[in-house]
Amino acid sequence: MNEAMIAAAERSMERDPRSAPFGFYSGGSFVLDHVRVFSWFESLGEMADFLLEVEPAIHGIEGEDLSGYRDRVMPLARRLRTQGFSQALLEQFNAAVKQDYVVVWWGHFEELVAGSTEFASQRVGDFLDDENVRPIRSDELDDFIEYLKSCGS
Repeated sequence: MNEAMIAAAERSMERDPRSAPFGFYSGGSFVLDHVRVFSWFESLGEMADFLLEVEPAIHGIEGEDLSGYRDRVMPLARRLRTQGFSQALLEQFNAAVKQDYVVVWWGHFEELVAGSTEFASQRVGDFLDDENVRPIRSDELDDFIEYLKSCGS
């Protein structure tokens, strides 16, 4: 993977999701690969471009495999740009990339802060170390964001 792709990946993981609220949580699809990271973007378009260009580089997809990847992912990336997040689209996306990596969650940062889905509720509960999940308070946001940077490592 070239330096530009590494830098793009690092930037996506370090962004503050309060100003780059569109994100996903992903990692390798190998059964023993448990490392997952959040990546954050200012727009759905930026996120779709990342999934199309940077993610395959991160996972070493090259040559004919890269061409096949782009053929499978480009229509899904277009739909993400125009239709936004949905569980059905996430499932289709994962079916297209499953041999290389998995996107466990995608959505808006506010979803995580509110704990409004099963995935978000688990992250909030783990952060709070409490089974009684409640939305993250504004005075907890900095610590929650730091937690998200390491919760899948």
